[in-house]
Amino acid sequence: MNTLRKYVKNAKDVFRIIVGAIGSYVGVVSNILGAVMGILASVMVIGGIVGLCV
Repeated sequence: MNTLRKYVKNAKDVFRIIVGAIGSYVGVVSNILGAVMGILASVMVIGGIVGLCV
């Protein structure tokens, strides 16, 4: 019974590590996408201003 408990505890730790790694990876990807969207929005705003001026 104790070995089973240890196995379950280890599995939980491994699961936690995997979830943490995936979570941090998703966070990095969303940060990059957010930056790209911000740049595109800035370009669109500048383009709109230039279009109004011309």
